Amino acid sequence: EVLQAYLIANNVPIELVNRSAAHLRHLATTEGSLTAGQDALFADLPHSIKLAIDAQVKTGPFLRRCPIFDFCSDEILRGISAKLQLQFNVKGDKIITGGE
Repeated sequence: EVLQAYLIANNVPIELVNRSAAHLRHLATTEGSLTAGQDALFADLPHSIKLAIDAQVKTGPFLRRCPIFDFCSDEILRGISAKLQLQFNVKGDKIITGGE
């Protein structure tokens, strides 16, 4: 239910929401119960579903808007997106140092 609400709030297509929920229901049936946080829930999903969710809510849309990735195919962008991790910064955080 938590995962479904999160995915729906982030405009993930309903087919993908249903696939994700069905997979987690299957895990709950075979393993007894699921008591995990958001990261653990996503970790239990098959790689193909994680990539599809990622493309909808995480980094895919941002990569598509970045001009340096204009030449990349969707497959390459999905691969890049799968390797990226969200990082939150506040004013004053050191993000990059000259020469890196």
